[in-house]
Order: sequence, then C-alpha cells, then structure tokens
Amino acid sequence: EGWGVRGVGDPAGVTSPISANADPSPPAPLPRGERGDRGVVRVACYPRFDQTNAYMGLLYRALEPHGVRVTAEVTLNDSFLTARRDDFDVLHFHWAQESLWRCRGDGVKGKLVGLVGGWRFLRLAKKLGKRIVWSVHDLERLDGHGLADWLGTAALGRFADLVICHAHSTRDRLVSHYRVPPGRVVVMPHGNYAGVFPPPAPRPVTLAALGLSPDVPVLLSAGLIRSYKGLDLALDAAARLGDRVQLVIAGPPTDPDLTASLADRAKGLPNVRFLA
Repeated sequence: EGWGVRGVGDPAGVTSPISANADPSPPAPLPRGERGDRGVVRVACYPRFDQTNAYMGLLYRALEPHGVRVTAEVTLNDSFLTARRDDFDVLHFHWAQESLWRCRGDGVKGKLVGLVGGWRFLRLAKKLGKRIVWSVHDLERLDGHGLADWLGTAALGRFADLVICHAHSTRDRLVSHYRVPPGRVVVMPHGNYAGVFPPPAPRPVTLAALGLSPDVPVLLSAGLIRSYKGLDLALDAAARLGDRVQLVIAGPPTDPDLTASLADRAKGLPNVRFLA
C-alpha cells in the first residue's frame, strides 16, 4: 500500500465534436457493493475514463447487453484492491499499464521498488480471486522501453487470465518475447468510433479553411504532440521541399517547451499549418 499512483492518462484539454448518434460517455456503474443479476461481470477498468477519448465509453456500453458492467475505476495501490474487493470481478487494463512499475522514478532503486510493487499489486488481485484482462494497445512504450519495462510487461502478461491483441504481430511478440502462454492470448479487431465524430467535410472545403492548395500533396500528423514522433524532422523536410508539399501537424500538446519550439519553427513556413 502506498507505492502506487492514481490513474494516469494523456493530458486533457482537447475536446472533440460528438455526434448525437453515439454516446461515448462512461456507462452508469452499478451501485457500490451491488453484485447485480446472476451472470453480470463487474469490471474495474484502468486507466480512468478520459473525456478526450471516447473509446472506453463506447466499448463498455457495447458490452452492457452481454452482461459486462463497469463498477469501478482503478487506483493502482493495494488499498484499492482490499477496500473495493466486493465491487468487481475483473481488473481490466487498457493502456498506460507501465504506471504499475514506473511510479517510483527513473533511478535503479525506483525501478526496482516499482517492479516489486507492481508485482505485489497483481499478485494480491489474484489472491483476492480477481480475473485480470489486458487489452494491448501499446505493447511497448514508443518513447523508450528498457529492462524494467520488459520485466513489468512480462509480469502483467503472465498474471493476466486473458490478453486481447488487435494484431497477430502483437500476439506473436507477446508469446515469443515475453513468454506469455499462447492459450491466454486472443486476437480481435479494434472497435471503431462510428457515430462519434461528424462526417468529414469535402476535401476542398477543409483545405480552403486551412488556407491550403488542393493541387499540392498534403501530409498530416494527427495526434498527441510528442518528442519521439520526429516532428522536428518533418518541419525540416517541409522547409526543404517548399511549395512541393504541404504539412499539417494537429493534436493536443504534452510538453509546453516542445510545442512552443515546434510552433516557432512552423511560423516561418508558408506550407505548414501547426494546430496544437
């Protein structure tokens, strides 16, 4: 108890237009402590619901007719497991699972304490009779994946009763590189966001709104502004190619200094639109 951290997600601050045809909000949980009808699977999910990403709300609403209900949002410490033990049956991880072991800093001691704490958390969940499900979105961190991450990922994969992958290559790597038993790993398509976002405007309308030409190729980088994506290199390329290409970088910032630096470089390039 006490080693863990609360749910960690990407920084908020960007909202998306939501269509009236789909409800991405978190489904209403069962009252605390209520077991519900026989056959209801009660889920504690991690990370916590993020209003900037409709995925989890859509997923769990789609599962409700099949008897799956969210009853808790996970806090990564032992006291959550003991205090809420009667409120859920399944511990379901999605992304940011490295928070299990990255919670004590980057030093050798911090990594060791984090790994031990994460292992104890998973072991306690199993001792309390909880099933563990891991939906693998990012098997390995794109900003760096060291030995501690390998050990933590292997531990989660081996503690899990079910590992859901969205690509066969991910399944193969889990089995061969992390030694996860193949019988626990399944591959299924990723859900879609149908009905959440409004239909796109015609291409000429969108380009006109951005002040871009429909006759010049457009390259788009959409997503969180992160250092590992090489956006600085993309700006360098756009500068060298000049009017032969147009570049749009759009997404919520994660690092104010990085975002400011990229925005400053983009200002002098007429063929670049920086939307962050």
